[in-house]
Amino acid sequence: MTDNFAKTAEVLQPLLEAPPDDPGLLLAWGTSLVRTRQSDQAAQIFRRLLEQNAANPSVHLLLGQAYAQQEDYAGGLNELKSALQLDPGLPEAHYFIGLIHLRQGDFESAAAEFRSELQIRPADPVTSYHLGYALLLQGHADQAVALLRGV
Repeated sequence: MTDNFAKTAEVLQPLLEAPPDDPGLLLAWGTSLVRTRQSDQAAQIFRRLLEQNAANPSVHLLLGQAYAQQEDYAGGLNELKSALQLDPGLPEAHYFIGLIHLRQGDFESAAAEFRSELQIRPADPVTSYHLGYALLLQGHADQAVALLRGV
């Protein structure tokens, strides 16, 4: 799947040599970059998009992902929380906040965020897996095993 995003980023690069301000094109390019872990470039694009429209929760979400990839967890949390303020039901925001907490060793907060994400996307197996993992790391093996059996 990342091959498709890599190709998209490659195709869009020449179009942006003299960068236009087309938000759709910038969003497609930035999304391809963040999905292929080219987070420095992606963050630049998302910051530019937020200059055009600071009230776009999806751009805050993507910028939060880019910051998290750079291990700027404070920046990532800030952007992801901004996304949730703009759209409390935004899919993936709680999930990525949970991943940041997991990376920081705050397993209780991670589990809470994964539970919140499952309220939005109840059938998401990746979120369920990470919730099970966070529960296991908290020492709740029985809960973790029960949850992971369903994944």
